[in-house]
Amino acid sequence: MWGATNDFYLLPGGCGQFGANLNSQGFPNPVPLATLHSWLPQDAIHLESVPMDYQIPQGGTSKAPLTMEVEALLPYPAKVNAGDCVVVIYGRKGNGATDDESQVNAVLTP
Repeated sequence: MWGATNDFYLLPGGCGQFGANLNSQGFPNPVPLATLHSWLPQDAIHLESVPMDYQIPQGGTSKAPLTMEVEALLPYPAKVNAGDCVVVIYGRKGNGATDDESQVNAVLTP
């Protein structure tokens, strides 16, 4: 099995270390998952987790897209202020290649 998970967080007051870890094109530099989680401030709000898994036949290989449209309405109010930051932490399991960071977009509405 291989797959990916996108975890969405709201960081009140700014992006902190996440904002300092961008390359010249504005994309994040690769960092171990444990390091990314250590950068989350104590007041970070976990908004949503989106796991995607694909089963590979035993002893076989496979090529498949992992896609999922997400429209999440939070079960609780989350106040968003100017200067807050939405961070997506992307994790992958299994062998293979993925292109995730350029595919995630977020829209916040009242």
